[in-house]
Amino acid sequence: MSRARNRVRGGFSLIEVLIGILVLALGLVGLAAVFPTVVRQQQVAADQSQGVSVARSAVAMMKKHAELNRTLSDANYLETTNSPPLTTDTLDDTIDLQRLVGWSVLTWNDQWSLDGSWDLPYEGVAPTASDPISIDPATGNCIIGSAAGFYVQQVINGAFQDDPRKIRTGGIAIRTADRLIPNAETPRFVWDFVVRREDLGERHSGAPGVVNLSNMRTYRDDGVQVVVFVRRIDPGIRVPVNGFLRNVIVGAGANRVPVAATTTNVPSLDGLGGNGGVPRYSIVQPLEFVFGTDPVSAQVRYDLLDLNGPEAAMLPYAAQIGQRFVDHLGGVHKVVEVLDSGNAATRRVRLESPMRADYSVVAPQPNGAMELIFTPQIPASVEVFSTSPGDPS
Repeated sequence: MSRARNRVRGGFSLIEVLIGILVLALGLVGLAAVFPTVVRQQQVAADQSQGVSVARSAVAMMKKHAELNRTLSDANYLETTNSPPLTTDTLDDTIDLQRLVGWSVLTWNDQWSLDGSWDLPYEGVAPTASDPISIDPATGNCIIGSAAGFYVQQVINGAFQDDPRKIRTGGIAIRTADRLIPNAETPRFVWDFVVRREDLGERHSGAPGVVNLSNMRTYRDDGVQVVVFVRRIDPGIRVPVNGFLRNVIVGAGANRVPVAATTTNVPSLDGLGGNGGVPRYSIVQPLEFVFGTDPVSAQVRYDLLDLNGPEAAMLPYAAQIGQRFVDHLGGVHKVVEVLDSGNAATRRVRLESPMRADYSVVAPQPNGAMELIFTPQIPASVEVFSTSPGDPS
């Protein structure tokens, strides 16, 4: 009995304890490294789920926008204040571009997207004749139309009078405040759009970019294709105590924008970007590419893209898993893998599904190179739709 009582019980040595602590620490570090990835994946999944709803809301808003979708016949346009309403015959050959409304401002402008490529907004506070869509880089506000504004007259009670549905002076504004969702104190998303011409009927005649009113009739049956990009608002925007995010980005004293970029178009994620003083809105970017070649079979692969510009700073943001490109035919393509291109000046990505093998032939190529458009921030959703302003024909 005494021997059993006096037996020394074994324990862990200091070295064993330290090894155990080390193993536990390594496990916790590995587990901690997984958490951000899981959280990010959950956030991306949630954003994409909500982004689809946001994109559909944006599409519905643009389709129902009364001013954008007014037809020429509805506006009852006059060639001069002393002439009767335009008929089909006079509409064929003469039109005052200052009197067009909505999408017609674009489709009747033979300097706009004549080749059917996406027409990125002009960075400025007001549109121009050759760039009828502008985006203010300091606010993100868009304007479709003319800096001089539109005026409409119609016969009311036997006399020429201003149409009571008169278009706003300075064009149709698609403000940043109208593109925030939810439209509350703390919005989460902002949507942007880019437009291209769709030649739906009679083929265009005349030299590209040359105003020839005798050929304007070939533009009147054109439509527009619109792509909507939905992006999450920059997470690094600082909001004052007891303040609201909405007031910071679109309020009277707003000093930030929903999605910001540096002067080289790189996302800053802080709502400021630019030169660090004046905010700079992050706009949709063009991207040139060529189809990649399979390293084993040496065959061209239409699901492999070698991205090569036009701005080198944009390539890392284009080559991201989950990134989405829109081609010049209105197709949307998702990046599912980033590969080694073997060339430091390019980035190779694999798409979820192959592009058209004849893309270089059938797609509009404004710069003589195959192009796509994208947003530097991975979008939560992308929607493409077509519409036509119609005319009295």
